[in-house]
Amino acid sequence: MRSRFTAFARSDTDYIANTWAPAYTLALDTKALYTWTKQVTFTALEIIDISKGNKADETGIVEFIAHYKENNQPEKIHERSTFQKIGGRWYYLCAE
Repeated sequence: MRSRFTAFARSDTDYIANTWAPAYTLALDTKALYTWTKQVTFTALEIIDISKGNKADETGIVEFIAHYKENNQPEKIHERSTFQKIGGRWYYLCAE
């Protein structure tokens, strides 16, 4: 989760796409994502809760708040993200 936040902050859309569950990457518009990440400044990540996601688990859920500024106004994304382990690596699956 933290690595994905860093990727958003750095506009590293390749990393974001590579950590998205393979079945869902076709729906990802990396150009639009890149444009948006260049228009905002990410300022902080708060991890609210973690459910599962340990070494022995196949899925995990992370609730977080990502703080950022857009047009110099503070904004936030509050999300519960589901991750799935595939081939020993964690991938972003979906959000609530």
